[in-house]
Amino acid sequence: MPVDRTGPTKHKDYRNFLYNKFLKILVATYSGALIQLLLSTNKVLKRLGFIVKKINIEKSLFDLIKF
Repeated sequence: MPVDRTGPTKHKDYRNFLYNKFLKILVATYSGALIQLLLSTNKVLKRLGFIVKKINIEKSLFDLIKF
């Protein structure tokens, strides 16, 4: 009789199978949250960068006028 290899057969295999599934779900959740966090910080950093660029442009214009 052929052995069914599609699913976990032994208790240990099944435990490993569940553990791997749990880890995959956990990693997916955390990476999703991390991506969201990075996107939100990226928006904030872009705003800050815009402010910094504006300040630098004003500074360089001031330096040009000074010379």
